[in-house]
Amino acid sequence: MKFQHLFLATALVATALTSCNREDAQGSETRALAADESVVDFADRHLRGPVDALTMRQSGNGPCGLDSPYLPECVTVTDSGEDVYPRTLTLDFGEGCTGPGGVTRSGIIEIVLTGDMSDIGSVRTTTFDNFQVHNMTLTGTRIFTNVGPNDEENQAMFGQDHAMTLTRNNHTVTRTYVGTLAWLEGFDTEDCDDNVVERNGVATHETTSGWGSSTRTLDAVVHSRPCGYPISGTVTVDRPLHDIVLDFGDGECDNLATITRNGNTYTLNLDTHEIDG
Repeated sequence: MKFQHLFLATALVATALTSCNREDAQGSETRALAADESVVDFADRHLRGPVDALTMRQSGNGPCGLDSPYLPECVTVTDSGEDVYPRTLTLDFGEGCTGPGGVTRSGIIEIVLTGDMSDIGSVRTTTFDNFQVHNMTLTGTRIFTNVGPNDEENQAMFGQDHAMTLTRNNHTVTRTYVGTLAWLEGFDTEDCDDNVVERNGVATHETTSGWGSSTRTLDAVVHSRPCGYPISGTVTVDRPLHDIVLDFGDGECDNLATITRNGNTYTLNLDTHEIDG
């Protein structure tokens, strides 16, 4: 009888260790894939700031234009000619240019416009030359198209088609994304700091971290420029065993997202790109 009890206890311990190891393995994958999403979101936010400042307000100056805080004095802007299309804008951040929030960029962003971006059908194509945000190097192409207002709220709508590669700490993420961006607030003002947009779309994500490829679905992800972070919506990472869901909250401004996977909940810090705890 004692031997039987010992065998049962050993089996229970083995089962618990196996379960723990499985949870640890899933935890490592969750941390890595969530960090990738956070890094991509960070890069996207700090790309859109200067690009939108120059192209979404055609006055060329004021609080959302050449005088925008998203275009610090250390940026050199070259313009092929305002209101002459196709129009090319080059943003040269040199060997290092620090802007709002201490974000340092270097290298060149090139933007080609087929027309005024407030006009339906106008296309903005953004490419990069040795461009970095902090310790992230970005290459690829981002296409942004005015597709006309949505039916429900008459909000400005844009199609997004991105093919990007991001390298950080010898780790590479290759991502294609197709989706839409609805301009919820601030499109018709001269201020950059009142912009609120909503993104919906699907990304294909390849990584060198060893976790392979994944499909990521963005569902009503709202980015608030006044806040500086996503404030609501979800990103679902499709995985073979259990999907990973990043939830940006219910509208409150903070630098955190909640991650849920297989009943486990984590908190992701959008500044450090790491799971807290």
